[in-house]
Amino acid sequence: MSNQHLKMVRIVGTLVVLSFIRLPALGEDARTDLDIGILAEIIGQLDSDSFPDRMEAQRRLEELTQSQLQKLEHIALTHLSAEVAVRIVDALEYHYVSDDLESARSASLALESLLESNRGLVRESAANVLTNHWVRRTLLVVEILRKRGALFILPPGFGRDGDSRQHVVVRPRAFPGFPTDEDLIQVFITDEWTGSRGDLAALRRMPAIQEMNGPAARAVNPRPGFMLPPRQRAINYPKLGVFLVNGHPLSDEDATWLRAVIGDTRISDRGQVMLGIRSQWGGTGTGCRIGAVVAAGSAHLSGLMAGDLITAVEGQQIESFDDLVDDLRRFNVGDTVQVRVQRRIGLDLDVDVKLRSWKDWVRSVSGNGQPSAAESE
Repeated sequence: MSNQHLKMVRIVGTLVVLSFIRLPALGEDARTDLDIGILAEIIGQLDSDSFPDRMEAQRRLEELTQSQLQKLEHIALTHLSAEVAVRIVDALEYHYVSDDLESARSASLALESLLESNRGLVRESAANVLTNHWVRRTLLVVEILRKRGALFILPPGFGRDGDSRQHVVVRPRAFPGFPTDEDLIQVFITDEWTGSRGDLAALRRMPAIQEMNGPAARAVNPRPGFMLPPRQRAINYPKLGVFLVNGHPLSDEDATWLRAVIGDTRISDRGQVMLGIRSQWGGTGTGCRIGAVVAAGSAHLSGLMAGDLITAVEGQQIESFDDLVDDLRRFNVGDTVQVRVQRRIGLDLDVDVKLRSWKDWVRSVSGNGQPSAAESE
């Protein structure tokens, strides 16, 4: 078959595919038909032997509307030319990183869908875009979940300059599973959550889940055989911590599903009140030794200090950090409780602590790059 005949087959094939794309959300059929005609013309140019025609097509792809962008995914999956399909992914990347958030959302949906493609070149091209722009990918997930009532604390400065490289720390993982304040994305699901399991599924796009190094990543990776390049495997992406605050509307089934999808160790259950401490690892004996006091937390505002050993709350003896977490569930937001502590110098003190809610604390620190809630109560 001649090159000319082959191109005619491709153009006809593109028109046939486009003719079957009917997205009800787009509105009138007339507008859909116009989109189909424009896209067919652009794809014809993109497949041209003429370099100026291909450059013109690339320019026109960068000017597509949101409704037209939603159709590019189908063309990338079905066009006979792999070169055209990859150029379409390039166009999606242009919109993905643009300042137009509506276009970025449409491009995001298309790229995420292309990760499931059976066409290896298309799948890997989409994966490269999403990996290279992982900050944008993360922030789009944050936007989705915030609209459904989730609360977030992001690492200091995260996403402010739009350059993924500014948020990457390459270092050996000496202590896997022990994130620092600087590389933890914290998600709080409270009684304000209005989303569905489908919304929670967006967490699978977080870098900590998409990394190919860990078992949780392999469990959710639709293409287990696809490995990131060595340079990207060395990147220490932000970890993910999800906190299910007492009163959240998730069913037991949804909570179990979430643990299976993103990893049980990434999820912590918390009562409605927060003390705001992190325990000291390696402590022995009775009580909970404070390793750090979280800024603006109940403990911080009441004068508790790192090194204090909490031995009782309102007369109830405390045996460990987990015991403290469980005991605090009996109190309400706004309660003032008496906390018995032993200072390292041997001084026993009774400190009155007014308990804040997790929601109030998150809102007070979420824009300030404050310390992490990981392993804290």
